[in-house]
Amino acid sequence: MRFVPENSYRRRICLSLSGKTFSECRQQLGDAPFAELRLDRIDMNKKEISELIESGYEWIIAVREPFLEKADGAELYDAALTGKIRFVDFDVELLQDPRAQKLLKTARDAGIQIMYSWHDFEKTPDREFLLKKREDIFASGPDAIKMVCMGNRLEDAALMLYLYHGFKNITAFCLGEECRETRITAMKWGLGISYAHPDNAETTALGQFSYTDMLAFGDILERKGDFDDRANLPL
Repeated sequence: MRFVPENSYRRRICLSLSGKTFSECRQQLGDAPFAELRLDRIDMNKKEISELIESGYEWIIAVREPFLEKADGAELYDAALTGKIRFVDFDVELLQDPRAQKLLKTARDAGIQIMYSWHDFEKTPDREFLLKKREDIFASGPDAIKMVCMGNRLEDAALMLYLYHGFKNITAFCLGEECRETRITAMKWGLGISYAHPDNAETTALGQFSYTDMLAFGDILERKGDFDDRANLPL
């Protein structure tokens, strides 16, 4: 397992793997110290998953509804939890599903931190709605939350960034091209986590910057001294 300095801005950029096979994901991973594996997107057996996790440094393991349909899902999930996992990320809409509850308990029993994700793929709601949603999600018991909305106008960026006020256990940003700069700001505040797509590979969400671009933004922010104690980056 590679060494990465604890304060490196590279640990703020989560590389969202878009490959389906082991070879595709391993090639995309490269030397990135922090990556996301979407279990619903991949076509691997448990041995390949374990090897991929071992070849990385730190991970977010994301659970979305299609993964719950896999007959061998529990075995694949266990294989994904064999490395250094920063968060297991559950779509908040799955929490009432008994299959998701079993996976959640497995992670909790292993002492792994949990993130709940919420998305609005059409719009950014008003501030009152977003703040109530933030509080409701966090009250349900995760260690961290992720809130992502489609940004259709510049004002939407301000709405999403307001979610960081007085709250550290969150990453929040806009989908789409209009407000994609919120993905850069996400490296600075709250959990200090943003996402990027692999170079020369498809994105996993609208508005993602490439990994190389996000590294460049991170380098600029670090040289400007824009990373401070508002970020809750774990050691």
